[in-house]
Amino acid sequence: MSISDHDPDRTTTSRSRPRDTAPPDQRADTPVLPHDDSSEQCVIGSLLLEPGYFDAVAEILPAPAAFTGLIPRAIYGAMQGLHGDGTAIDGVTIKSRLAAQHFAGIGDAFDYMVAAADCVPSAANVVAYSKTVRDLWRRREAITALHSAMQGLADGATTESVIATATRALARMAPVAVPDGANPEREAPEPPDLYAPMFHGLAGQIVRTIDPHTEAAPVAVLAHVLIAFGNVIGRAPHFMVDGAEHHANLFTVCVGATSKGRKGTALAQVTRLIDGLDDGWRKDCVKSGCSSGEGLLYAVRDDVRREVQIKVRGRFTGETQEEIVDPGVADKRLLAVESEFAKVLQVASRDGNTLSAQIRLAWDTGNLHVMTKSPLKATGAHISIIGHITKEELKAELLQTDALNGFGNRFLWLYVERSKLLPRGGNLQESELMPLRDKLRLAVAHATAAGEIGMTPEAWELWDAEYERLSTGQAGLLGGMTNRAEAQVRRQAMMYALLDCRHEVDTPHLLAALDLWRYCEATAEYLFGVAPQKQGNELADLVSLIRESGGTMTLREIREKRRKYRPAGVAEAVVEKLIAAGMACWDEIPTATKPKVAVRVFTAGIAVPVPNLNKPLILSEYDTGYRDTGPKNTPPVPPDYDQPPVHMQEAEARDEVARQAEVEGNV
Repeated sequence: MSISDHDPDRTTTSRSRPRDTAPPDQRADTPVLPHDDSSEQCVIGSLLLEPGYFDAVAEILPAPAAFTGLIPRAIYGAMQGLHGDGTAIDGVTIKSRLAAQHFAGIGDAFDYMVAAADCVPSAANVVAYSKTVRDLWRRREAITALHSAMQGLADGATTESVIATATRALARMAPVAVPDGANPEREAPEPPDLYAPMFHGLAGQIVRTIDPHTEAAPVAVLAHVLIAFGNVIGRAPHFMVDGAEHHANLFTVCVGATSKGRKGTALAQVTRLIDGLDDGWRKDCVKSGCSSGEGLLYAVRDDVRREVQIKVRGRFTGETQEEIVDPGVADKRLLAVESEFAKVLQVASRDGNTLSAQIRLAWDTGNLHVMTKSPLKATGAHISIIGHITKEELKAELLQTDALNGFGNRFLWLYVERSKLLPRGGNLQESELMPLRDKLRLAVAHATAAGEIGMTPEAWELWDAEYERLSTGQAGLLGGMTNRAEAQVRRQAMMYALLDCRHEVDTPHLLAALDLWRYCEATAEYLFGVAPQKQGNELADLVSLIRESGGTMTLREIREKRRKYRPAGVAEAVVEKLIAAGMACWDEIPTATKPKVAVRVFTAGIAVPVPNLNKPLILSEYDTGYRDTGPKNTPPVPPDYDQPPVHMQEAEARDEVARQAEVEGNV
C-alpha cells in the first residue's frame, strides 16, 4: 500500500497496517503499539494550512519521534528546521529541505502532505490533534519499556537490572520536569531599553542602527556585536587577574521560544557589518558543528613536526632533521556559531567526549590538548562561541551534561524574544553601515595593537564597590550558571573600552558591562533560579549538589562535597528521605573493576525505587535488612537474594523457637 492510497480516516489498531507508517522499532514479537494515523496526519495538514500554529504544537510535540510513520516523522522534522530558521513552511520548502537531507521518499512525502491538507476538518483543532498524538506516543514508550522489561526477565536478566532499565526508559518518556527549585511562575526578564547603559558607545550605535531593520532582540544583536568584534581583534588585548591573562573571547547562548527570538538573524546583520574589515575572517574563522573536543582542537591546531633521519644516496647518515607533517592552522581565531546548541549539550554529555573540557580550556587559556596519543595540540587559540537554543531544549538537555561543572558559567545566558514584526523584512542600506564600518575599522586597528588593558581610578572605585556582590556565589543550579561573574564583567568592560579606542576601562564601560551582566543574571534566575521558599530545604540542597556533579554521586562523594554530611549516618538519612520522596534511586556506575554504588537523581517525575546488589542501604519494600557493619576498608558482601530477607529469617527463627517450646511443653 503506497502513501498515496493512505486512508486519513482510519485509525490503525491491528498488525495489518501501512508499511510506511509502522514504527521502525516494532517487531513481530512485540505488542501492537497504539497510534492514530488520522490525528498524526491532521497535525501535519493543520501546520501546512496554518503554519502560525507551530509554536503551540512544538510545546506539545517537541520531537519527530512522536509520530509513528517514517514519512510524517521526516515531514515534522523538516518543519522544525524551517521554523527554527524563520523560513516559510509549505509543501515546496519542505520538499526542498527533505531533498537537502537526502530523504529517499520525497515523492511519497509530497503525496502524504497533499492528502494531509485535504483531510483536516479544521486547522483550529491542531492542539487537540497534537495532544492525542502525544498521549499515544507516551503510551507506546511505556509499553515498549515494560515489554523490554518482561523480555529481559524471560531471558534471565536479574530483577534489579530489569527494574533499573525500565525506570530509565520511563523517566525518558515522562514530561520534562522544571529543574528542582525553579519557580515555574517566574516572569521572563524585561527587554532592555535601547538607551540602557549596556548600549554604550559604538556598540550601542550599531544596535540602534540595525534595530529598525531586524526582528532580532536588541540585546541579542549587542551580544553578537561584542563577540564578533572580540574574535576579530584576536588575543593581543588582555587584562591580568592573579597572574592569569583574560582575553577578548566571550561565549554566549541566546535562549528563546522556537524562532520567536529571531536568534539567527542577529548574527547575519553583524557579520554583514564586519565584512570588509578583515579579509578572510568570515570565510576562514566563522564555523559551526562542534561535535567533539578533538574536532574543536583540530580547527585551531598547531603544526605537527617529527624528526626524520637524513638519507644520502640511499644510506642513512646518522643525522636527523625536522619535518613538518601537518602545517596546522595559522589563524587561531575561531567563532563557533551553533544554531542548534542542544546538539552541543547532547554531545558534551556522551561518555568519553572531551568537548566540554576543551570548551572550558578555550575560555580559560586557549591552550587545548587531549590526553591521547594524538600529537595534536593548540596554543594561543582565540575561540568565541555563539549558541542558540529554545527554552524547552535547554530544560531537556542541560541537566544531563556536566554543564554545571564550570561549563555553564563560562557562557552569557540571554533570554531573547522577537522585538517586532517586519512582514516585508528590513531595508538596511549600505549608506547607513558605512559610517559605522569606518568607526569599527579604527577600533579593530586600535585593539589589535593594544596590549594590557587597565582601569582608570574612577573605574577601580566602582569595581571595588561592586566586587563583593559579584564575587558572592549563588547556590545550586543558579550558582552553577553564574559563579564566574567577576571575570565575565571585566571581559565585557574591556570590549566596550576597545570599541571606544581606549587603553583603559573607564566608568561608562564598566557600567555598561554591569548592566549587561544584570540582564544575564536575570535570564539565569528565570531559567535556573531557586524559589525563595525552597532555599535551605535539605532535599533540594542534596538534589542540587548531585545534579551539579552530573546527576549521580556516591555517598563518599557526597560527604567530601558537603561537610554537613560527614557525620556517621547523616548522608544515608537524607538520601533515604530523597528516595522516599520519589526524587532519586540507587544506581550502579560501571567501572573497570566493579560497579560503584551511586545515588541518581531523577530529571523527570518518575519515581521507582531501584534495589542495588552492592549496598542496598535504603529502607523500602526492597530492603533486605543488610547493613555494612564491617571494617571501613572491607568491601561489603552482597546479600544473597536467593534467601529470604534477614527480617523474615529472624521471624521464622522466632516462630521455630516458639514451636519447639510448645512441643516441649506438651511433652
